[in-house]
Amino acid sequence: MAYIRCGHSKVKEGEKRNRRFSVLTRNLLHIAIYNINYIRDLFSEKYFNDKSVPGIGMKLKKLMPMDAE
Repeated sequence: MAYIRCGHSKVKEGEKRNRRFSVLTRNLLHIAIYNINYIRDLFSEKYFNDKSVPGIGMKLKKLMPMDAE
């Protein structure tokens, strides 16, 4: 079994791959939710920012965080 040194502890390669997959899945879920909100016009367009995604060369609409007013 292969091990990768991560900081001061050894981490199994499969565990590191699972973490990357979890982060990717979470990011894709966020993008899907933002797109559904934008397309269904659940919030005004002023609450969305353009965000470019490096690596795929796409622009997405991202819902801005709520202000603490």
